[in-house]
Amino acid sequence: MTDFNGLLNSNELRTSLFNQLISIDVYTSNIKHTYSNVLNANRVDGSLYGDTKVYTFGDLKHVLDWAGIAECSRLLETDVNQRFTQKKITLNKWKMIVDTTQPYMDKRAWLGEGGYGQFVSLANQLVVDTKKVYLAELYNSFICTHDASNANIHTLTITIPYVANLEARNRLEAQIIATEIANLYDEGIKDVSRDYNEFGYRMSFDEGSLMTIINAKYANKITKLDIPTIFNKEGLAPNAEKLPSRFFGTVNSSATVGDGSTVRSLVATEFTATGNITYDSIAYKSGDIIPVEPGALVPTGYTAKAGESYTVDPSIAFKIMAKGNVPFMTGMNVEEDYHNPRGQANTKYVIFGYNTLETIGLPYITVKVNYEAAPAEPETPGEGE
Repeated sequence: MTDFNGLLNSNELRTSLFNQLISIDVYTSNIKHTYSNVLNANRVDGSLYGDTKVYTFGDLKHVLDWAGIAECSRLLETDVNQRFTQKKITLNKWKMIVDTTQPYMDKRAWLGEGGYGQFVSLANQLVVDTKKVYLAELYNSFICTHDASNANIHTLTITIPYVANLEARNRLEAQIIATEIANLYDEGIKDVSRDYNEFGYRMSFDEGSLMTIINAKYANKITKLDIPTIFNKEGLAPNAEKLPSRFFGTVNSSATVGDGSTVRSLVATEFTATGNITYDSIAYKSGDIIPVEPGALVPTGYTAKAGESYTVDPSIAFKIMAKGNVPFMTGMNVEEDYHNPRGQANTKYVIFGYNTLETIGLPYITVKVNYEAAPAEPETPGEGE
């Protein structure tokens, strides 16, 4: 299929005449899926009044021996629990999406009111979809790269031994991963422990209060290739959600140059083209602004600021976190249309706010998979040895 260049085709019989257009159709639904389930599960309501939510956590008390009647003389003694921690999130990020249409000029490109109406619907829907996709990609990029380094246990590395037989190796891989994840839940997060939260408080979490975010490449390999007869998405871990492998990586703490394959942006940002460049299938010339979305590749040769990019890490298979550990609070959400009478232009504004993404201290575990290499082949003695 070729791009329409506005030219009509000559009539096959009467070459001085031109065949007319049958129709101009508008594809009105660009976005069918946004990988937003994890984001939606961690949404919290904001308000136009105030800007901060505070979360309070406390530690368990110690059990004392009771001395019977001798306790009477100690009646006025007090023992106040001082082990409380408060964390906050604040509405401090503000974004805007703008789109302008001009009915008197725009209509000239359409055959009638029906086609033009579909076009305006598409233009408005693209603004709404831009916000949905932006928020999902921003959130997914954060949760798949964050490392809760203040908890005693925040990483797990699963080692898969090398087995020569590929089918046996695949089966063993799935069984080892399933066992290690089950042990992590039963012997760790579900048990009362100080190790998995950032406060050092005694806490435990049931399966319903946890989420497992799975690197789609691992999930698909395990459920489709390794042992599909006994595994399904739910079998990998409770409340499992798959996300594309491009979101899983390690944040770059220093300025990092895009390599065109592994370095991706954590945030929506812009670069100024220093020459002619094709990025994301769009051609830019020197001086043009190159927009880069969260989770997208940093253009090759362009430098992302420290902390604003990550490098994809194919060894990260899972992120396991407590629900609500990365709360997403939305604030002002305004959609306004402004009509400019002088230019007869209609501009749509979408303005919205949300909090800086961060954990509030609950379990957040990165699970990596390490594959043992094949043993080295023994050297063949040379002739005459």
